[in-house]
Amino acid sequence: MRINKKGAFFHWIIFGVVVAIGLYFVLSIDVNVTGQNTKGVWQLSYVRATQDAQKDLLEIDQTARNAIALAVNNIGKEQLAKDLGCGVVKGYPVWNNKKGFCELKLDETIKADINKLIINKTNVPYEEIIYSEGAIIGKTNERKVIGSSLGVIPTSTKTAGLFTTYESYLIKPFELRYEYNPGFRVKVGSSFGKAYETIKEQAKSLLINCSTELNLKDCLDKNKLNTWHYTYCEKDYFAQEGRVVPFCVKTDGQGDYKLALDFISEGTLAVTGISTEFDKDQNLTTISFELYPGIKDYTIYYTNWLIAQSQIPPAKKAAEIFYTMPSGEGFDYFQKSINFSLASFDNNCPVNKEPNNVYLCSNMVMYSFIDNSLNTGNYLFAVIAIQDAQETTITSFTSLNVN
Repeated sequence: MRINKKGAFFHWIIFGVVVAIGLYFVLSIDVNVTGQNTKGVWQLSYVRATQDAQKDLLEIDQTARNAIALAVNNIGKEQLAKDLGCGVVKGYPVWNNKKGFCELKLDETIKADINKLIINKTNVPYEEIIYSEGAIIGKTNERKVIGSSLGVIPTSTKTAGLFTTYESYLIKPFELRYEYNPGFRVKVGSSFGKAYETIKEQAKSLLINCSTELNLKDCLDKNKLNTWHYTYCEKDYFAQEGRVVPFCVKTDGQGDYKLALDFISEGTLAVTGISTEFDKDQNLTTISFELYPGIKDYTIYYTNWLIAQSQIPPAKKAAEIFYTMPSGEGFDYFQKSINFSLASFDNNCPVNKEPNNVYLCSNMVMYSFIDNSLNTGNYLFAVIAIQDAQETTITSFTSLNVN
């Protein structure tokens, strides 16, 4: 195939004319679009503002980390010997109240040192500096602001040709204001912090297990570690003021920590000392428990759903425990309850007790009943007290094996 050279030459002439026209428009027309509403301007402004805020917060954290590294050497167990905000009992600082744990408050000199070192960078005074869960936290009510009416996205002039320029970013037709809190949280890798956090976790476990127990010392004897002593580390001396108990806790290489825990209960305390018996000849089930001072109304719960035992701790109301019990066809689980009152009871504690009667034997309440569904198998029993229409929680179940 032969190409006509004249035709090819004519083709390249047309192409050259088109290119020349394009160059003319590029070199001669002002592409200044300032003031037009182009999509993405607000979004870009927001992204840049948040990025600037994150950079500032990162610098604040780093400044705080450096300041704390210089001041943290002054932190020691003596900080825990002072009132943390929950009060002091028998000279021991109480670590908790109804709202939870009172956080360790740093000494004013340490707070002043940290503020002095960090305020030069942030220009923000921190009203509260506390130690919490292995970190030093700075809190402030002040806010920092990133914003501008027309200049957050920078504008600059760029060259599009020999004689033509245009602006690289548009001036925004809105005002941007982005506020953020310049607080900081810095982890402290000190041995002091580790010991404090360990003791705090052990204290939480004691509170979960014993806050609802009427006989507090018996519960603590069963649940506290060998490193926990009553009042003194040298010799145990159990003391109790209300529901507050002082302790001395020994640590490996970190000395002794003295504190008090408030085992306050939300509402009525749990019934304790529960035991069950089954008389096969009479088909009679008897349950006994310690008399709760001032309480007249009680409820016995019993079930063949043995998984109920695994629902606690922590202590729960009966409705919460049995809420997940399977029911319907194919399941033979049951949960039953018996309500009774001590308004009138027989105080002579006879050997042969009548079913569905309440007896008081010394300090133990005894109640017997007949239920034909309690045949061969294992069953769980619990007793709750009722005061002002409020049920106690169930802290444990007592098992009964019927052969």
